[in-house]
Amino acid sequence: ERSLQSRQTWFSALAEGEKDYPRHVLATLIALRDEIERVPDAKIREVLLFSLSPLLDKFSARRDREAPRVSTDTVRKHFIARADRWAESFAAMQGLRWGESELADARQLPWKARTAGALISSPPYPGVYDYTGQHERRARWLAGRQSLEVLSRAAPGPGMVDEQVRTAARHEIGRRGQMDDWRESMRDALWDAARVLVPGSPIYLIVGDGVQAGRAVRADQALFEACDRIPVEVIAGASQERPHFHSRTVDVFQGAARREHLIMLRRQ
Repeated sequence: ERSLQSRQTWFSALAEGEKDYPRHVLATLIALRDEIERVPDAKIREVLLFSLSPLLDKFSARRDREAPRVSTDTVRKHFIARADRWAESFAAMQGLRWGESELADARQLPWKARTAGALISSPPYPGVYDYTGQHERRARWLAGRQSLEVLSRAAPGPGMVDEQVRTAARHEIGRRGQMDDWRESMRDALWDAARVLVPGSPIYLIVGDGVQAGRAVRADQALFEACDRIPVEVIAGASQERPHFHSRTVDVFQGAARREHLIMLRRQ
């Protein structure tokens, strides 16, 4: 409710050079970010940042579309709905053991051999999403006030990034507009996953077709080929048709459907 009261906030610096949002949407997001920073409980503050983060892409302009035309109340309702969803999820997890997380390259996993019983993942789609572009924006918005101040001094405006984003840009799998040989990157990732998994463990992957370097990448076929020469076998796959998100790449599929796949593999 306080975020609806228009006022200048320290986070107004986020508006410098920002052209991807309508002015009223930008003002609403900045006000929400400011109120989140005022929440004293660190865990609750983090969950509220989880709720804000998807809105930064949902309501922004992209290379292939204009920013959605929405009201201030729409932004507010989406934020509240996501916060409610997180609250329900945490309530459902009461009493369960917390998982452990690591920041690492999927091709160089930090875990010991034969210590995992399954792999469930949605790996990067080949050339579909601008992952580092999304994270560059989020790095600015999700940084705390002191971190944002440091970033602002280094490179003010939407172009400022932190070291994690720079690292991601150098090593990203499936980067849009470039050809990084997605199949080989996935082979490397599955090879290291096989090292960590107990033999016989299942691997479940959700991934969609994409375009890299002007060529269609059929993700299921590429993954099946990636299983050659590594101790991973194909068990089953299921696919559904998906729309073409980028008008400039529709012709690459030559009239064939773009699909999204659920694939089951197994560590041999």
